[in-house]
Amino acid sequence: QVLNVSSLETPIEIDFSIDLATTVAELQTGDFLCIFWDTSIEDWSAQGLTTNFDIANPGKVTCRTSHLTIFAVIFVKAFLSAIFCA
Repeated sequence: QVLNVSSLETPIEIDFSIDLATTVAELQTGDFLCIFWDTSIEDWSAQGLTTNFDIANPGKVTCRTSHLTIFAVIFVKAFLSAIFCA
């Protein structure tokens, strides 16, 4: 049985522990992005998600969402570097 959880009034917070391969001094709030697998377009999307990365707690990224599916956090700088190098 599939349970569809969407359009929640109170967002769910999902915490991801991250292993930093770079020094904390080099990180910025926008360096991380929460994404989910959108089955309707069969691609990753950030629509409807908010990302919280607090420099004071650099080992954690929090994603807030109103639905449940497959989630991930990407390190934006590394992701963009990979695209430009490809």
